[in-house]
Amino acid sequence: MGQKLSGASGVLGHNPVRGPENLESAWTEIIQMADRGCHNGQLSGSSLLGQSLRKLRQWTTSLCTGGDFTPMSSRSRILVPLIGILVITGCATLPSPRPEVQSLRMAARRAETDHRWQKAVRDRMALLRLEPARRAGGRSLLRATEDALMAGRVGEAHHLLRGPAARRVGPPLLFAALDSRLHHLLAQKRSALAQALLLSAPRPPSNLAPPFLAQEGLVWFANGAVRRGTLAFDARTRLLSQARDRLANQRLLWKALAKAVLQSIHPLGLPAKTHPIARGWIELANLYRSAWQNPALFPQALARWRTRYPHHPAETSVLPDLLHLLTRISAYPSRLAVLLPLAHRYASAGRAIEVGILASRFAANPSTIPPRIFFDNTGSHRSGLRQAYQKALSQKADWIIGPLLTPQVAELARLQPQVPVLALNNLPRAIPRPTAFHEFSLSPRDEIRQIARRLVLRKELFGAMLVPHGAWGRSLVSDLKTALRPAGGGLLSVVRYTPGRRSYAHDIRSLLRVNASVIREQALADTLGMRLEFVPEPRSDLRFILVAAAPLEAREILPELKYFGVNRVPVYGLSRDDVPKSRHPDLNGLHILAMPWLLDPGSTWHGVRQTIARLWPNRERHEARLVAFGFDAFRLIPWLRNLHGPLRIPLWGATGLLSTSRHGHIRRRLLWARFKNGRAVPDPVKKRPHP
Repeated sequence: MGQKLSGASGVLGHNPVRGPENLESAWTEIIQMADRGCHNGQLSGSSLLGQSLRKLRQWTTSLCTGGDFTPMSSRSRILVPLIGILVITGCATLPSPRPEVQSLRMAARRAETDHRWQKAVRDRMALLRLEPARRAGGRSLLRATEDALMAGRVGEAHHLLRGPAARRVGPPLLFAALDSRLHHLLAQKRSALAQALLLSAPRPPSNLAPPFLAQEGLVWFANGAVRRGTLAFDARTRLLSQARDRLANQRLLWKALAKAVLQSIHPLGLPAKTHPIARGWIELANLYRSAWQNPALFPQALARWRTRYPHHPAETSVLPDLLHLLTRISAYPSRLAVLLPLAHRYASAGRAIEVGILASRFAANPSTIPPRIFFDNTGSHRSGLRQAYQKALSQKADWIIGPLLTPQVAELARLQPQVPVLALNNLPRAIPRPTAFHEFSLSPRDEIRQIARRLVLRKELFGAMLVPHGAWGRSLVSDLKTALRPAGGGLLSVVRYTPGRRSYAHDIRSLLRVNASVIREQALADTLGMRLEFVPEPRSDLRFILVAAAPLEAREILPELKYFGVNRVPVYGLSRDDVPKSRHPDLNGLHILAMPWLLDPGSTWHGVRQTIARLWPNRERHEARLVAFGFDAFRLIPWLRNLHGPLRIPLWGATGLLSTSRHGHIRRRLLWARFKNGRAVPDPVKKRPHP
């Protein structure tokens, strides 16, 4: 019963994929539901119920005359419960499934659990023969097709959805079940299976195509086929007769495009033979992605797009909202105070962030009013922070960026600041976070979580960790253990080293437990009275090794790991601040996380970095990570100021893919890279098929 009411609700507009097509089609489906039998969980076919629904149909049609029946409107919220009451009263009893049906369902589920796919196919087809013309029959046919795909029998799956069994079910029930099943598989993140099921299905007739094309588009987007997904949504637009339905479909397409372009390392590809309408959509999505990096160039780029694609559907459906959004994210406060250590011990870091903020300021959209920026020195003590904060208040600052040091961040939180703050470090957990207090940092905690996600994805759940002595190393170990625990993984060995040594062989022997192998070699050599050619044998139960080290230490540790036989176990590291374009052949094979600013796979940041290198050569050369940090900090202010609540759309910044948590913490997702021929090159995670 709950499924039927959910289906009715989707037709009336609660489901953004299915509709709303129009009020008439909604009523047609509801009355058909009432007219079908009650056997095996279906709704009652009482003639009294059908008459009541038809009278209610006339009343609601007259109620909505003269206005749009919009999704999630107050009218639809009233109608759905009312319809539900009538449907429930028309179905007094819902008998349980027949024993043979229940037995076959349980047998099919057991076979699927045990991966006996062929038996599951036979059981599902037996279910179909017991209920060929019901919705349950369509579901059984689809599950049988899935089981055939899991068994690798693509031809059989193709025959099931196009042969006699599909004809017995009938196109309406088949495509309704297919629409629902594709939606369910996408919700479970089983996009590969959804695509295989989609490719096995026939093309729907035109009257059944709109819901199917929406799910088809979402399946293609989920599998990275942006062009095919765009074409599916565009084909759906041409089949819809109502202007409001076409508008809703175009907005759904734009939502999928925006998500795809913001999660991609590179701009979306544009094959040469792409249809002009689809090409216009994809180019607009790439422009939207670039608005964060180069807002000054966006107006001219948009003008060129409009010249190339006159009368494009996005002109009326998407562009007004997009331009309004971009206007909001370019609206800075009038006065901005930046609290940084600009003298003494941490001056170098503070000056690098200052360079990034200034570079971001001068790369902003020239049509917007820039803020007045006040740089105030905090020094390295709490007293310096208090003085800088009072000075910012006297300057009538509307926002504060900083401070940088953890003790000063804690001190500013205790002062309960009167203006919004974007702190450049994390607030200690023991201190309550004030209102409008945001945290943005280069802490490795986000990197550890991302490394753990990759380890889980690649089934590399047990490994070892080499970290420096001290609180920083202990926190990294704790974070990785916490991240791996839900997947059942953990650390088999943790070794702490002292940085600055010329050799780390002793620590690596302890990590890999090769001392026993060395002892056996020495004993054998003494017994034979001759020198042996010996290759140390490391432990065989490690699936990964994580090395937390600065660039100098990493160049010593990696060759020694290879000497002790670590050739097949993947070695991971944290993000680095190497000199751009420098070569490090000793690091070949190391997997690291890198900022877009440094890796730059699509030359997105090339122009900005060239300008900084020309004006501040030493900063870009030696402190590139902090320059990128300052660049993003300035860009985040209008997003935090004008978009209330957590950012629903991630942003590709210089430091990574940025999003916010509900606690005000800016999260970063970095790019994967691997050292090859001495240089870090993009190395995206290859997802394994997830059935």
